[in-house]
Amino acid sequence: MSLKKTQGSLVNKHFLSGSIWALSGKIFTTIAQLLINALLAHLLAPEELGVYFLIFSVVNLAALLIQLGMPQVAVRYISASLAKQTQINQLIKYLFSFCFISACIVSLIFIFFAGDYLAVNTFHSETMLDVMQLAVLWAVVLAFQALSAEIFRGFNDIRFATVFGGLINSIIISILFASLWVDQGHTDVSQVIILSIASGFGCVITACFLIGRKANSIKDLTDHDNDWKTLWVVGWPILLTNIIFFALLQSDIWILGIYASKEEVGIYASIARLAMIISVSLMIINAVVSPLIAEFHAKEKLHELELTLRPITSLAFLCSFFGMSFFIVFGADTLALLFGEKFSEGWMILVLLSVANLVKVFGGSCGVNLLMTGHQMALLMITVISSIMTIGLSLILVETYRGEGIASALIVGFFIQNLISVLYTKKVNGIWTHADIGFIINVLSGKWHLSAMGMNKFK
Repeated sequence: MSLKKTQGSLVNKHFLSGSIWALSGKIFTTIAQLLINALLAHLLAPEELGVYFLIFSVVNLAALLIQLGMPQVAVRYISASLAKQTQINQLIKYLFSFCFISACIVSLIFIFFAGDYLAVNTFHSETMLDVMQLAVLWAVVLAFQALSAEIFRGFNDIRFATVFGGLINSIIISILFASLWVDQGHTDVSQVIILSIASGFGCVITACFLIGRKANSIKDLTDHDNDWKTLWVVGWPILLTNIIFFALLQSDIWILGIYASKEEVGIYASIARLAMIISVSLMIINAVVSPLIAEFHAKEKLHELELTLRPITSLAFLCSFFGMSFFIVFGADTLALLFGEKFSEGWMILVLLSVANLVKVFGGSCGVNLLMTGHQMALLMITVISSIMTIGLSLILVETYRGEGIASALIVGFFIQNLISVLYTKKVNGIWTHADIGFIINVLSGKWHLSAMGMNKFK
């Protein structure tokens, strides 16, 4: 009994320390990104803002291809290696080698073929064509930035995972853009990308130096039991899942880019980034829990993690619900304050996207749970099904309802994805991940309190 209490205490202690870093990091990152979006709305002309968001979406796709699923592989296998006391230096070398080779291949493809095709034939944008080489370099930087952050997460170092996962980069970029706005008042897309590359590159170099020091400080471990084939077998389904999940998350921008004006794209994308605040609570949970899931799965003790995870997910859902309510009441004023009066016309888009993000939060860490426990193929199939339905419904609704139609399609897609993922996680891992309605009712009625030994105790 005392052993279980000790383990529960360790889980809660990790959640507390990790959550403090993840929460504070997300708060500052979110503020910085909101500032970045607001500055971009003032620095760039309306059509250029839309082109910027389309370029950023293409950059994220290229970065996913470069990563080959290795960031998630890093969390899973580094956490497991620490639990099994096996060496990780060679593992980290494999991870970076995969991404380096992939970066060379993907860069050549985008520079000589895919980039031009997307710019000219898909989005009909000369501006995008002019900056495609810069965009490819930006994608490489983002890919290695993501890998570095997840390696820290694999070490259970939520502090550095938070700092190098976007916090310091967002702060630096916001300062650079603010300086540019004060000095010039306006700029173009190429200058925005150059500043983003410079900031990200500095973060990657610093992160790699710290990773080397951390890996070399771990001594007296047995030989590693993972080779490059093992990492590839696990990584490629994750890569496909990430690409399809990208299609689910970014298809709205791409479809609008094809069927609507670049100005409409800029307004929608700015609103979509603001609506992501609703799911920040889930991002924090996933940031903390992903290495724990891998570790507790290796020890066959996932049920112990569920006792802490579900109450925290329920509290996260409650926070997100209040956030959505705020946007329903004050959304139009918020948009006008941040981006300008014209953006307030997108209030309904903000409300619908807030509902979509709330649906994601309700499902909890179901996707991360499947990913960290070896069920990446199942997650891939679930993501394929939900993405096909979302994209199909978006194509039906976009010509008539524009942004509102696409936001409605996202609600349906996220609901289907979460429903299947939650049920399948229960089937294969034996635990629920979604928010507990009964727990939420107890919180609202004042029948819940934190205890010293756990977070699921009631009066």
